[in-house]
Amino acid sequence: MSIRVAIFDDNATRRDGVKLLLDTSEGFLCAGAFENFNNGIADIHSCNPDVIIMDIDMPGINGIEAVRMIKTNYPQLPVMMQTVFDHDDKVFDSILAGASGYLLKKAAPLKLLEAIREIHEGGAPMTPEIAVKVLHFFRNKEQQKVTNDMLLTEKRKRSII
Repeated sequence: MSIRVAIFDDNATRRDGVKLLLDTSEGFLCAGAFENFNNGIADIHSCNPDVIIMDIDMPGINGIEAVRMIKTNYPQLPVMMQTVFDHDDKVFDSILAGASGYLLKKAAPLKLLEAIREIHEGGAPMTPEIAVKVLHFFRNKEQQKVTNDMLLTEKRKRSII
């Protein structure tokens, strides 16, 4: 049984290339390819995908807002962001919106297919550059927490004295 994938990408060359890759790769099927998310919920309903590949920077409804809408209507449907952007704010906004994975468009076709299979099986694929950003984010958050805890302890000490 093939993994049914819907693609939302405003770049026609990219969209057609991913569609061709899916349709010529065993175990995959392009269920739908759309240039924007303006009718996205209806598009998803009509093509019934197992996985969605979402571009971030699209006209009208952008990919991050699209993920929020998808998760409201189809909470179990995995969405993988695929974009040229590796800016921290876009990465984290996508993840916070509910994206299950994040690959840069420069990822090799085989890596894209592996990521689709992984996300379909419940994984959270990321290109190495994105994984490093996520790890740094959480390390920085932990360091901030430790620093804040230490400051709080110092304040407590002063209030006791």
